[in-house]
Amino acid sequence: MVLELLHNRRISCGMIKILNCRLIWIVLWETVPLMIMSSLFYLMMIQK
Repeated sequence: MVLELLHNRRISCGMIKILNCRLIWIVLWETVPLMIMSSLFYLMMIQK
């Protein structure tokens, strides 16, 4: 019983880690282009 609970907890921890990695990747994919676009826009504004 206890071993089963521990095993299940380990699996859930693994799932949580995978979900966290996915969330981090999604956030990076969403924010990095925005940052690049905003920095390019900022540079263009400075050029003028």
